[in-house]
Amino acid sequence: SENPENGTVGGVAIDANTVNDIAALKVLVCNLENEIHALGREGAKEQVHGGGKVFDILQAAKVDTQTLDSTFKTLQTATSILAAAGASTRGLTAVNEFLTRAFTAGAKPAEVAECYRCVIYPFVPDPKFPLPRNVKIPEDPRILGFWCMDTAVSMRSITDRIPQLLLTSGTLSPMDHFAAELGVDFKHVLQGGHVIGSNQLLAAVLHRGPSGEELDSSFAFRSAGQHTNLGQALLNLFRNTPDGAVVFFPSYASLKSAVETWKGPAASSAGDAALQAADEGGSSLWGNMAALKTLFVEPRDASELRLIVREFQTAVD
Repeated sequence: SENPENGTVGGVAIDANTVNDIAALKVLVCNLENEIHALGREGAKEQVHGGGKVFDILQAAKVDTQTLDSTFKTLQTATSILAAAGASTRGLTAVNEFLTRAFTAGAKPAEVAECYRCVIYPFVPDPKFPLPRNVKIPEDPRILGFWCMDTAVSMRSITDRIPQLLLTSGTLSPMDHFAAELGVDFKHVLQGGHVIGSNQLLAAVLHRGPSGEELDSSFAFRSAGQHTNLGQALLNLFRNTPDGAVVFFPSYASLKSAVETWKGPAASSAGDAALQAADEGGSSLWGNMAALKTLFVEPRDASELRLIVREFQTAVD
């Protein structure tokens, strides 16, 4: 509710000082955007810097420890005003969280240099999370990421605030290595034996697919040819696997790209007899796989997972 007579919006007092503070906050955010955008014009689509780079960016945007308290106070006030007006507070909340994490980590410069990375990369709109209509996206927008690369640092932010921690999983072994990664000294460890014998397990590495090309899932090697080579290898494995198979991908993007390739027209080249022989009657790789196994793809949207699990359970039963 607004009351111009006493200068309030939704119960938040609005006076000349508040207006000036919010104007200064807008300048600060614009400065930060300009610094990120300027770095984005340096050429690389994605830039990775040491963690300390983020403080160079903040300093250039006139954000430092001397102005931090007043900045947080103004952020809180501006967020309250937007919320009272029914407007989105997502942007200011993100700025608040970013500054909080950055300056909390910044109290330990050596840790920032070793355990954090400052990443600047292109912004790609997500249709699942549409931006407010009044948000104008600049040309070639960029995202500033302040990434913690050490799980022990993140874990310490939890263990420093709680007296006890109980961690359970079926895939924690080897425990010594896992505990070292988390930086936690577990006083009590309970570890059960495996449900299968060593004679029931084969661990192997497949270096090349039917095309003879090396199998490589790293980003630089992701292509239709690589996906086809992988798909042909999986098809051969499916033929020789009596029951089910689980295929893991490094990311949802990699999974989507591979499935799209496999669902397309048969990708075997005219001069490759091995691939032509594997391509049964010109069908797509996906069709050939589906003829051998009932296929399920993990959805990216968690709301769709329950349906996939139910369909999988029906097929198994």
